[in-house]
Amino acid sequence: MRLIFSSKMRELKATLDGRKYQYYLSGRGKKTLVMLHGLAADKGHMACLFERYPDEPLFKKYRYLIPDLFGHNNLPIYGKGTVDDQADYIIRLLEHLKIRDFALIGFSLGSLVSLKIAEHYKKKTPIVLWASPIAGAGIFARLGLHIIDLMPAWLYKAIVNTPLAIPAGRFLSQKNAQRVIESAGKFDKRMIKSVCFCADKQSLDSPNPKLFIFGTKDPAIPQSAARRLIELKPNNARIMTVRQGGHAYTDEGARQR
Repeated sequence: MRLIFSSKMRELKATLDGRKYQYYLSGRGKKTLVMLHGLAADKGHMACLFERYPDEPLFKKYRYLIPDLFGHNNLPIYGKGTVDDQADYIIRLLEHLKIRDFALIGFSLGSLVSLKIAEHYKKKTPIVLWASPIAGAGIFARLGLHIIDLMPAWLYKAIVNTPLAIPAGRFLSQKNAQRVIESAGKFDKRMIKSVCFCADKQSLDSPNPKLFIFGTKDPAIPQSAARRLIELKPNNARIMTVRQGGHAYTDEGARQR
């Protein structure tokens, strides 16, 4: 069974400077929320919020830009594949769409990309960093990524395209195991090398208003990461813990706002 996400959203495509883009653009608000998914996911990971909470008042106030990051959903890797390259990639799309008034919502890897995007602009762009690994990922998450990184590409593809992957998908996102597996199958595992779990003091000390959201049950980011982040004392930031707001329950977290 193939899941269909965001039935009210039509996928848009563009080619800018030789780079391909796939994204959703929906809503009529004056301010745009730019929503960036995590590693091995896709734009459906963020767009599913609209399907689950169509009556949520927040969703009626804004316009939404929800793109695929490169290296995901069959998009190639551009540049060296770094987080900075991802930020430049999204900035080019923002320029193309003439989006100037926006806030950023980044989940996991998307939170790191959001910080880099915000550094590009002099204005104080608000950022929500959801299940962010900036204060450190758990040992099992690190070990899992290391194992996947060592796998030959053919083995990785073979695993995610068999029923063996379903238990892992349920572990990471119990309500949406099929979606997790579909996303992982379209993911270029070379992107793993670009992920950094070390706090970037330049980003943390930026003047941008920042809200860090951690989940109480998260197999990738432990609650100790929230404590480490508090010790780092990020500038102009709030830190909150949300029940079921981490990697295992991504699209259920909105219910707890």
